[in-house]
Amino acid sequence: MDIPKTGQNGAVGLVVTKTLVIMGDPQVTTMPGRPRGAMLRAYDKATGKEVGAVWMPAQQSGSPMTYMLTADST
Repeated sequence: MDIPKTGQNGAVGLVVTKTLVIMGDPQVTTMPGRPRGAMLRAYDKATGKEVGAVWMPAQQSGSPMTYMLTADST
């Protein structure tokens, strides 16, 4: 298999939803066009393709979380 680069070395927490895997970069980097920091990235579970990213000023230090709001039945 020819698997492309999938991120940085290191261990971070992740969250898995029905269609996504979400995890942050374990290292702070400086990239052209953005300030020093790290990215929180979302990947499509079926394809592995990155589908979104958000810049953070520091590397991930805990696991991402999700919440679901349900309608009140009263």
